[in-house]
Amino acid sequence: TNLQDVLTRPPQDLRAAFASLHEAARAADAAHPADAVLDARAPLEEQAAQRRRAAELLRKLAAADADLIRRMSQLSEQSRKSFLTDCDDSGPLRERIAACPLDRSFIAAARAAGFMKPFPAMVQCSNIEAWEQASGSFLKRLFGWRKKRAATAALKSLGLSFPNDLRTAHAFYLAFSLRLRVGALYAKATGEAEDALPDDATFEIAVETAANVCRADAEWRAIRGTQPMPGDPAAQTAAATVLEAEACWADALSTALALVSPCGLFRADAAAILKTNWCAGQSAAAASAAWLEHSATLEDMVRLSSALEQLPAAMRGAADALALKGATAEEMREAFSRSATEQALRARMQSDPQLAAMDGDRMEAACHSFLTLSKRKLELVKQTIRHAWLTHQRARLLNGTGTQLGRHGSALRQRLFVKGKRALKLRQMLATGEGTEGGDPLYDLCPVWMASPATVAQIFPRHALFDVVIFDEASQCRLEEALPVLLRGQRVVIAGDQKQLPPTRFFETTLSDSADSDAETAEELFYQQQSDAEDLLSAALNLDVREAYLDVHYRSRHEALIGFSNEHFYGSRLQPIPGHPKNKAAGAPIRLHRVDGVYEDRANPQEAAAAVELIATLLAEAEPPSIGVACFNLTQRDAILDALEEKCEADAAFAQSLETARQRQGRDSFEGLFVKNLENVQGDERDVMLISTTFGPDPAGKFRRNFGVLSTADGGRRLNVLVTRARSAIHVFTSIPAAEYHAITATPPGAQPNGRLLLYAYLRYIESLARVSEPDTPGAVPPELKIRSSSVPSRLAESMGRTLLAQHQTGAHIHWGNDGFCVDLACIHPQQPAEVTVGVLTDFSRFHKTPDPIEWDLFRTEVLRRQGWTLQRVWSPVLFRKQEEVLEKIAAAHKAAVKQGVFTGGPGA
Repeated sequence: TNLQDVLTRPPQDLRAAFASLHEAARAADAAHPADAVLDARAPLEEQAAQRRRAAELLRKLAAADADLIRRMSQLSEQSRKSFLTDCDDSGPLRERIAACPLDRSFIAAARAAGFMKPFPAMVQCSNIEAWEQASGSFLKRLFGWRKKRAATAALKSLGLSFPNDLRTAHAFYLAFSLRLRVGALYAKATGEAEDALPDDATFEIAVETAANVCRADAEWRAIRGTQPMPGDPAAQTAAATVLEAEACWADALSTALALVSPCGLFRADAAAILKTNWCAGQSAAAASAAWLEHSATLEDMVRLSSALEQLPAAMRGAADALALKGATAEEMREAFSRSATEQALRARMQSDPQLAAMDGDRMEAACHSFLTLSKRKLELVKQTIRHAWLTHQRARLLNGTGTQLGRHGSALRQRLFVKGKRALKLRQMLATGEGTEGGDPLYDLCPVWMASPATVAQIFPRHALFDVVIFDEASQCRLEEALPVLLRGQRVVIAGDQKQLPPTRFFETTLSDSADSDAETAEELFYQQQSDAEDLLSAALNLDVREAYLDVHYRSRHEALIGFSNEHFYGSRLQPIPGHPKNKAAGAPIRLHRVDGVYEDRANPQEAAAAVELIATLLAEAEPPSIGVACFNLTQRDAILDALEEKCEADAAFAQSLETARQRQGRDSFEGLFVKNLENVQGDERDVMLISTTFGPDPAGKFRRNFGVLSTADGGRRLNVLVTRARSAIHVFTSIPAAEYHAITATPPGAQPNGRLLLYAYLRYIESLARVSEPDTPGAVPPELKIRSSSVPSRLAESMGRTLLAQHQTGAHIHWGNDGFCVDLACIHPQQPAEVTVGVLTDFSRFHKTPDPIEWDLFRTEVLRRQGWTLQRVWSPVLFRKQEEVLEKIAAAHKAAVKQGVFTGGPGA
């Protein structure tokens, strides 16, 4: 049907049309004789009429002479056709016979005279007619003596006198000749002689009966084919009844089909298809009942049909077949997608011999060789640099033989080793060598210098004597401090983070915590206004410079530690290195401790005490972590330090542990326990960070929203510094009412949320981590496929996961981890649903923020393996050729890991 036709008609109209069709179909099924079929190629009206004619003829034969019927039935089909033709041709003669009665008293005389053939009788009739025509005039009578003789002889043969009995003789000869002309029909029907000349009633009954036999046989053969026509009256009557029932069925089907096209609900060929099905004996009511039942879905079906017709010809047949099988739209889409993908893959592999020849083992060997050569290259580069440095030193500082110091070497030694009153300060030493030909050899001996901007400005000459100047923590360097350093270099590298602390005067004064209240003096106001000084990093980013981002986050051992800052400050760009799966934390790495203390005199003693108790717990561990404590002002810092001292006085063991923690040395840096305020924590990192939010209700129970520097425009940057110092865990102690940070204050459009609102968001973030980090209950669970969101999803990994689940009952996580360190498929341990066994990497990494995706993929693979992953690599060309073998290998590795009781960890790692 046409979509427009359906959409423009009310639903009740459509249902009424289907209801009418259903009633007609039910009537057709009710009229259907058992096992009867009709010819779908012929019009139903003609078939109904044909069966009624045949039934009428059969009923006539049932009451006719059986011998005559049997005789006619024994004739050949050709003889019956010839008889029926002769019978039809004799119609005019038989009509004349009925108008010309025969005087049978003259038959004997005619037989004796030899007139028992049609021609002689007709001649005598013609002789009489000729004389009658001639007797109308004198001259014709005078010269018509021959005609008179012939007419006289014709009357004489019958014993009649001339001319009185002319009309009697003419009437006899005419009726006699007509009956002799059709006598052959009677002879064929009865087997008697052609001149038997029965009475007219007997003749007509015999001829009509014989003709009916021929007609019935012709109709029967047209209806039943080679099946013989019944011969006995009972069978003929029964056959007539069946034919009449079939005629009624044909009429009922015709009535039903006549409603199909006019109702406007079916396509053009629907009536022909339905006629074929119904004539073959299928139930018409069953189809119409389904139409009526699903009439409410007609619009959807027509839309589907319309959509299928718009498909390309190559897809239309397959789509129709899938639709008829009841496939869903998603199943159809997947079927076509799978077929198109297979064809595209075959075409691609046929056009690319190298792709077709790809071997997984060879690719793995090439990757391993690349990694080995890369590591060897790093060593060679270091050796080359060292060799070049030493060679240059020897050339500048030694003599030609290389055994003694040369002129420059001796002068340099004198400058470096002179002691006492004549010893040179560093600035003097550098100034002394400034005029040396070829440059000061001190820079050859010490090519790399590390100093603060103020030191650089004081000791180095004011010209570009360094090839490269590198600024670290450039967001902390004020522009006026950086300008003197920039003059000392030919090129500059500026490293920093715009999302961390800006340069501020707070580092130089005792006003570090005064910003938690309004300025009360002109001096305080001056320092607050100076807190937003322009930094070197911001100034550099306003220029046309080459920029590079550090996308890999190395500090946090758990993604959740950097998750908040990654989302709110870095646009989810950072890719944390996933922690070792076997070291999955028992709970969330960030814990919220509700202290509900009192904020009085800009301090919170209860939070300070809670922090000290946790420090004691951590230091009592077998392997204590490095610890850092941060708070929001100096007063709280002092309160925590006082609480630590009180604890030391009361507990000697704690005092010893605390002193050890304060003197702790890391592998590369000092990692002693510290307690600092918000402004001084940048640049530090520890295993565990304790954060005291400090603020809370005052003794009267009133909560003020003045969070000091955190409420300023750059407060968010300060919070970012604070929450990104930990490697393993963060403990947050807060007295801020939960209702306060759950009552979210909307940020005006186009504005950035200040530090207070971001702190509220961070507290909500911690609570959400606690909810999702609840441990799973161990035990066997049905395998399932868990597809995680990803900005660059792998349909190949999804397809592999579904196949592994369907064929090997192996559940899996798809897109485990972040985009940069994604494990495309991680098999789930059947008894430990929170754990995984084997990781699968498909082709190369899809992390596109790196200039060299292959090198990044090798880096990702090495990092994951170092973290404890057992990895399987799947190359799509190999999978396409050897799908069962590749998937069986993965399933076998998974089963082996489960059997050995070895699993690498879970998705929360």
